[in-house]
Amino acid sequence: MPPDFIPAEFASLYETERARTLRKRALWYCAIAVGFFLLKLPRAIIMALAAKSFIGPGVQLFSDLAIMALHLWTLIYLARHPRTRESLVHLMSWVIGSACVIAILATPLTDNTNLIKDALPVSEPRAAFLQGLATLIAVFVIHFVSTWLVNLSPKEGLRLIMPVLTVYAGATLFITDTTTELKLILIALSPLAGLPGFLWSWWLHRSFNERFMAREASRRYQDVTRELTDARRMHEALFPPPISRGPIRVEYCYEPAMQIGGDFVFIHPPQASEPPDPEAALAAIALPRPGTPISIILIDVTGHGVTAALAVNRLFGELERTFALAPDSPPGQVLSTLNQFTGALLATKGIYATAICMRVEPGVPKNEAGDVDTARVRWANAGHPAALLLPRAGFARQLEATAPILGLLDPPEFDPREQSLSLSPGDAILAYSDGAIELERAEGDLLGIDGFTAIVERCRKHASAERNPQHASGTGLCAALMSEIEPLRDRSGNRDDTLIVRVAIQDSAPKPAGT
Repeated sequence: MPPDFIPAEFASLYETERARTLRKRALWYCAIAVGFFLLKLPRAIIMALAAKSFIGPGVQLFSDLAIMALHLWTLIYLARHPRTRESLVHLMSWVIGSACVIAILATPLTDNTNLIKDALPVSEPRAAFLQGLATLIAVFVIHFVSTWLVNLSPKEGLRLIMPVLTVYAGATLFITDTTTELKLILIALSPLAGLPGFLWSWWLHRSFNERFMAREASRRYQDVTRELTDARRMHEALFPPPISRGPIRVEYCYEPAMQIGGDFVFIHPPQASEPPDPEAALAAIALPRPGTPISIILIDVTGHGVTAALAVNRLFGELERTFALAPDSPPGQVLSTLNQFTGALLATKGIYATAICMRVEPGVPKNEAGDVDTARVRWANAGHPAALLLPRAGFARQLEATAPILGLLDPPEFDPREQSLSLSPGDAILAYSDGAIELERAEGDLLGIDGFTAIVERCRKHASAERNPQHASGTGLCAALMSEIEPLRDRSGNRDDTLIVRVAIQDSAPKPAGT
């Protein structure tokens, strides 16, 4: 089982990666062990043949052959049979433990003067004690090298070394011919043979876990970023094209707090921003005629990010269904439908929304000069920030909310209180989400509707002074407002989705100079 700090979603990947790494390092360990004993074997054979007794060189040769054969068999077995991580741990624990036991039994019968001075296979208490130390050194070398190369976890390393130390303690008590005091000292020193390997395996295992989590987190971040990029592309496909021709102009700017957000604007019927080319004549037939009433709905779902975007998708589908059944739905009816939908399907999950719905009925041309009658706007606002009426001449005026937020009240209690007003050519309505006003200024207070209105007036005045035709359009004004509040969005830290929409009545056609 993976460690507790490994998320469940990574458990399978963790097991696979550990098995792959463990198998690779086990193969390297076995290959190095076999190579080491192959290099050592000729000298051991020569010394065994030259010796007069089997004790000493003969035992050394036998133990070297046994350990080499053990690792050679493991090398061949691992090369042919991929194993799970758990089976690999059991196999390597058995191999390493067996090698240590062989060393424990064989070392006292060999010449170890190269490890401990005067550690000869004799029965004097001091010499037997030194042979016990040589055995501990042999166990330390095998255990440390194996844990270094194989990279067992600390728990797996403990399960490996404990039986080995138990065998060593038994061999010391019943085989080693020395005093009881020296036997107890050897047994007390025996954990030191496994301590370096345990600490090394702990460090290696921790490093492996950190690298695994960093790599998987990076990979998952890249996957999420790619998915969010695709989701943003799909989310922004819900936004209609701006309306840049005809008597009604609609422009907007949108900046989500994250990759995707919970603000969106809906226009019905959909308009084409540019005249269709001749090859799109059939599509042009489906486009609404100039002068057709247009419904514009701006919705802000509580929260932001993926959850809000999913709620947007559901509200978008409900709006499409609403206008498919009743294309001429008035704003009050649209908000009532959205309130019922939000209360039934979203509010139960803690998701609410604010919305402002406008239905603009453009005037008709009065003469050949392009002058038009006053347009009519019917609107209702469900808990949304107050829209701004921007007359052609004069200061902005707030259009306050007419109803509570969507999903808060049951349908019988929800009253949208639809309002209406007249718009002359050149007038506009500016709607926006709360991300444009809930911003902290340098003074430490919130920008608010009044502060945002002041920015709107400054941008309009600046555009009028420069006679900037771009700022006279929605794109220019919305872009200028977004540019003005962007430093405040950065300063606030807790950025929110921000959507600014301008609905304008096309001004009369300019008259030639001198007329």
